[in-house]
Amino acid sequence: MNTPLIHHLSHERANGSGRLTLPLEETRKFPVFVPPLSEQDRIVAEIEKHFTRLDAGVASLKRVQSELKTLSRQRAESRL
Repeated sequence: MNTPLIHHLSHERANGSGRLTLPLEETRKFPVFVPPLSEQDRIVAEIEKHFTRLDAGVASLKRVQSELKTLSRQRAESRL
C-alpha cells in the first residue's frame, strides 16, 4: 500500500480541516496489487524454507536444553 498511486489517492480523497481523515469507504475503493501466481509460489517456497530452518533450530534448542538438564542433574547427584 506504500506506492505513489496509493499516496496520491489518499491525499486526493482525504477530507477535513487541520487534520485530514480518509474514510474507510474510500480506502475500500483503492486497487490492491497482487503479484502473479508464479511469484506468489516463489515467495511461499522461500517462506517454507525459513520455517523449516526455524523448526530445526527450535528442535536443536530443545535438545540442548534437555541435555543441560540431564547434565545439571548428574552434577547435583555426584555432589551428594
